[in-house]
Amino acid sequence: MNPNTNFHILQKAWADAEAEIMALRSAVFHQEQGIELTLMGDAQDVSARHFLLYLESNNIPIGTARMLSNGRIGRVAIYQRHRGQGLGLALMNYLHDIAIQQGLSETTLHAQSDSIGFYQRLGYLNEGEPFEEAGIPHQAMKRTVPSLDTPIDFTPDPGSPHTIIKAPSAEDYTPRGVRPAGEPIETDATLGETGALPHLTDLSQIVDHIAALIKQADEKVFIYAPTLVPTLFGHPKVLAAISASARRNPLSKVQILVSETASLVKQHHPLLHLQQRINSLISLRCTIPAYRLDSLTLVLADATGWLEIIDDKPLTLSGNFNDAGRVKQWYERIEHPWNHSVVPKDIRQMSL
Repeated sequence: MNPNTNFHILQKAWADAEAEIMALRSAVFHQEQGIELTLMGDAQDVSARHFLLYLESNNIPIGTARMLSNGRIGRVAIYQRHRGQGLGLALMNYLHDIAIQQGLSETTLHAQSDSIGFYQRLGYLNEGEPFEEAGIPHQAMKRTVPSLDTPIDFTPDPGSPHTIIKAPSAEDYTPRGVRPAGEPIETDATLGETGALPHLTDLSQIVDHIAALIKQADEKVFIYAPTLVPTLFGHPKVLAAISASARRNPLSKVQILVSETASLVKQHHPLLHLQQRINSLISLRCTIPAYRLDSLTLVLADATGWLEIIDDKPLTLSGNFNDAGRVKQWYERIEHPWNHSVVPKDIRQMSL
């Protein structure tokens, strides 16, 4: 991955992205490879999940792929001038994360013969004999999707290894957070009920309140923490709360905004390992100098609760678990920093 390549990936419906997708497919499959234009799309496009990869400096997608409900991946295309930068790998890894999220047992594809090595490096195995498709030699391939029940590659507390367990169906999701958060979190602060907090300076109390706010969120958690202070965001209680909130229901999302990731990688920060594991559920982005937030650390839960580190010497936490007006103001302030933030180069390509 080129360290200067910043990008993001969006999932779009066919009705919203047909023109962009067809422009990419036509350039790669028709103009480069000579495949007939009539084969650029098919009836499955309407129901498929479509993914487009954008460079931060351009609103025009430079890569695309689709995935069917059965895990069949296809129409993977990157503009020729943007190949060799790891973008195809990043796009495939994103699809693999979606496959985990959807509870698929495997992903399959038909690889062009000159792309077989690329897919083998991603864990795909050949299935059957080579064949010809659209006049080009192909090979059917299959990859087993790892389960979210497998342990994460970190143990922040040697006595309490954590495992992510995904809700396998809509009926198994927890529709609302437990309120108050409950053990092992040691605070009765309740989202939607508890008002302004006294300023907290005890580290254990700060950790418990951050974990409690995150764990009780029903749909949305936003975290702005420039350095992801390990004593806070690497703490097992906070990690478990983030994991639970991200997987609460199909609408849940966790957004994390940091200043940079290089130092976090060197620290082997456990939250990065969690984000890698379920990066389709947890978005991690970096601010740019022109759009930084004027806050040391900020945590928002749904449209109701907020916590802010207002001083770091000593570490001091302020907040309110029932302050919709202030939360609305915060969301208005973070809109531009988030929309202008960039995706860090694929952390999976760094040495964790």
